[in-house]
Amino acid sequence: MIGFLGVGWFIATRLYSVIPWAASGPFAVVFLALIVGELREYFQTANSEEQTSDSSPEETSEPNEKVVIDGEVWIEPGKEWKDGWRHNLALKKGDIATIEVNADEPVTVELFNSTQLSKMSTPFGGSFGTTAERSQTRKNVNISYEANRNGHWLVRVHHTNYIQLEVGVTISVAS
Repeated sequence: MIGFLGVGWFIATRLYSVIPWAASGPFAVVFLALIVGELREYFQTANSEEQTSDSSPEETSEPNEKVVIDGEVWIEPGKEWKDGWRHNLALKKGDIATIEVNADEPVTVELFNSTQLSKMSTPFGGSFGTTAERSQTRKNVNISYEANRNGHWLVRVHHTNYIQLEVGVTISVAS
């Protein structure tokens, strides 16, 4: 804006000889440089707005989430390892597994890694204090776990009630 006003002022003063002719050349160069700078800034701003609106969806999208299981399962009651429902889950480092279990009665949801499973299959049957990576007991369970390495995990759902339970299970993995 200053450049345009300066050119207008230069033309007006030149016509009335307010600025001496010797100084009019440098004044003209300064005002033209201001005009060019303003035009350059205007077009760079327009280009940057186009680039932000045309950005690729990979940069702005949410993590890729894959639903592994979404349904109902029947769980037999029992206290033994073989009792309950199990699902093997392969995860890569940085993957986030989300396990959601909804039941009418309290259930226990456990997430074991392969090392913990190996300890449990020893002749002593896991008496070395093997615990689940994540574990919750209640009617509505939500477990979120970020894998710190590539490997296999086991999701186990069980209960100790005397009746068979139907539970809703959703397992999703975001990478």
